[in-house]
Amino acid sequence: MRKPIGLGLALFLFPQAAWAGDQVLAEALFREGKDLMRSKDYARACPKLAESYRQDPATGTLLALGMCQEESGLLASAWTTYNAVVARAQREGQKDRETAAKRRAAALEPRLSKLTLEIPAELARLPGFKVLRDGAPVPEAAWGSAVPIDPGKHVVETTADGRARWEQAVTFTADADRKTLRVALPEEGAPAVIAPTQKAAPHEAPPPPTDSPAAHEDEPGGANPVRTVGWVVGGVGLAAVAAGAVFGLRANGLHDDARQNGHCSEAEGCDETGLDLVGQAKDAASVANVLFVSGGVLVAAGVTLYLVGAPTDTSTASVRLAPSMTSKGPGVTLGGRF
Repeated sequence: MRKPIGLGLALFLFPQAAWAGDQVLAEALFREGKDLMRSKDYARACPKLAESYRQDPATGTLLALGMCQEESGLLASAWTTYNAVVARAQREGQKDRETAAKRRAAALEPRLSKLTLEIPAELARLPGFKVLRDGAPVPEAAWGSAVPIDPGKHVVETTADGRARWEQAVTFTADADRKTLRVALPEEGAPAVIAPTQKAAPHEAPPPPTDSPAAHEDEPGGANPVRTVGWVVGGVGLAAVAAGAVFGLRANGLHDDARQNGHCSEAEGCDETGLDLVGQAKDAASVANVLFVSGGVLVAAGVTLYLVGAPTDTSTASVRLAPSMTSKGPGVTLGGRF
């Protein structure tokens, strides 16, 4: 039995009009991003391409974003984006883009750095035990798996009911860098433990020594903890935006499926299969929106932290960053001494 399509369902069945965003802005950002890529200014190009895709999800824009991420050295993010392009191009019948994205993703695979988290069985059984990487929960299914990761400094934390926090920083500086980290927790009643940064693998060249404090201020892993957190928070934000793009692609695909084989039409409405697909598309779109907003907030917070971490006496600097939820949506709470 077919049912009428309400306004909300119609918006999801016809995404071009409903959530394409500002197409003029999307085109302008896409062109500017491509120009910046030609100038090899990838740090400015990638955010513009990501926003262009958010405003008007187009497969060509997503492919350009993956190329920008690859040139920036964000190989894990680029690999994820290329695989999203493959899925989208298959649905759209764009064989040339599908082939190009498959080829680029395959070429990146042997270069991906990967982090494996070893979770001792006695810790996994503790009530409330959680593992976080760069502030985001690591699902239990990923424990013990070698997960692709972008270069830079990443922070792994563990918590459990009645236990203090444990934290370990891991830095990846080369292609195909493989690291395994065995997590821990302080004994009950013991203070929190922040372990030193894990040393680079033997084949990695250590950073050149310098006696200039100012030189350390501009490095992601430098002496200023505020700037270090800024780099980490910004990286998590970019990862959230990339994940939002994946969910946005899924929502688009479900919309397309709902219109195929007569499941939905503007004149007659949707059958039961069509309504189910529309519901799944709505859920995916909601997740995408949350990830985009959260990612944008985190990127902005990361930039703010980096700018706040001016060359000062860092011996007393500290920072606290926690997720929060307000009436306007997700955000972050920032505090500490700068």
